[in-house]
Amino acid sequence: EYVGSLVDLTTAINVIIAMSFVPASFVLYQVRERISKSKHLTFVSGASPNVYWFATFSWDLLNYLLPCAICLVVFYAWQLPAYTGRNFSAVCSLMLMDGWSMTRLMYPANWCFDVPSTAYVVLICTNLVVGLTCTLSTFVLELFQEDDPELYEVGETLKKVFLIFPNYCLGRGLMDIAKNEYIAQYK
Repeated sequence: EYVGSLVDLTTAINVIIAMSFVPASFVLYQVRERISKSKHLTFVSGASPNVYWFATFSWDLLNYLLPCAICLVVFYAWQLPAYTGRNFSAVCSLMLMDGWSMTRLMYPANWCFDVPSTAYVVLICTNLVVGLTCTLSTFVLELFQEDDPELYEVGETLKKVFLIFPNYCLGRGLMDIAKNEYIAQYK
């Protein structure tokens, strides 16, 4: 049971790491356009802010689809039964919803930076630290179910609190999909 859990934890961690880079890269252009005033020039030229942001968001979501598709191909290439077969649509939905939420979460950060590369590095580090810390902490606290019920309850509470972080939702969602698959197969 723990071997399967460790494989799923490793898979979730690797996906969190890989998918932390993509949304952070979207802020590069936002910072660059704000600093160079090209966004202002676009608005002065008559472009609607709604059209601008819709186009930007749509383009970023399209760019997110390529790494998402690569992750799904890797799942099939490694024959991961928990993420393929009957769970494939759930995994696809989870990956797409992560892109939808992470992209929207990154946009407001463009106002905090004046150097695009600094924004990129800080957002990658933030995504990694939040996603990995939250996912690993709830996984470890879950192991205390029989030994220390109080720690287990803390973990259950943290699972609810951490739902505000899309990286955690992606990692935990992948782990829960795999857990449900193993329960369905072996029990």
